[in-house]
Amino acid sequence: MEQKQERIVAAIGELNPEDKAHFTKNGFPSSSVLTEMVGETVSAAERDACWKLFEESDPEKFKAMQAVLNPKKDDQESATKTEEKVVATVTGQDALKHLRAKGVKI
Repeated sequence: MEQKQERIVAAIGELNPEDKAHFTKNGFPSSSVLTEMVGETVSAAERDACWKLFEESDPEKFKAMQAVLNPKKDDQESATKTEEKVVATVTGQDALKHLRAKGVKI
């Protein structure tokens, strides 16, 4: 790993996942914040590569950051499962039978 990458990875470790300015809406570290911290321009490609290096170098801290950045992922999945809707196809004949059964003359 080159020196710039090492500085970027170290800066990522200092980011606060609860500070929305430190991360993009997609959960990646902000290139502009990293640029300020490192003291030289950090491109999105460099950021992405270093984010992966950070994950490999400190998986526990990476998981902790992800937990803050993506809260309730399991809760959202379980809520989706419990709120599944039943979808059925209703034909015109089904509608007519239903209406006739209710006494509607058609």
